[in-house]
Amino acid sequence: LFYASLMALSFGLAQVYSRKLRSLDISLTNAFTGLFGFAILLIVSYFIEGDTVNNILSINFNSWLLISYQAIVVSLGAHLLMFYLYKFYTVGQIFPSYSLFPIFGIGLTFLIFGEIPTILFLIGSIIVLSSVFLLSKKTELKTIILPTRNKMVGISPNIKKVSPIPKIGNKE
Repeated sequence: LFYASLMALSFGLAQVYSRKLRSLDISLTNAFTGLFGFAILLIVSYFIEGDTVNNILSINFNSWLLISYQAIVVSLGAHLLMFYLYKFYTVGQIFPSYSLFPIFGIGLTFLIFGEIPTILFLIGSIIVLSSVFLLSKKTELKTIILPTRNKMVGISPNIKKVSPIPKIGNKE
């Protein structure tokens, strides 16, 4: 439970800090993320699993094709799109949709492999869908806008005109 909580915290911080990097080129951001992740995982794998080089050399061609698909389409493509969206939307607007990936995974597993989801998976799917629905409604209903350094934070794309926040005690 500790490691799962640490992973969730790290992932949440990564999403927030990724939003701060929106001025950088998304290809550059994704390339460095992959490069640092590869180096760190290779070192950790060496100490935890041992014999990393032989394990890598023993992977067959079909497995390399699946790994390549996972790396290029799933990781690279999805993260490039997510970093691109960070240039235009807040983390709160993007993350609810991003949180649907387990639902797509369960659905595709059913369609491709014919695996029937268990009751626990279905309950988890309902929880995820409910959370995404509630988060997206909260983002749409958000009407308070916080000014910071001449930028407006938390503006929904549905808001056409923003009026200034009135001062307390102002009788205009």
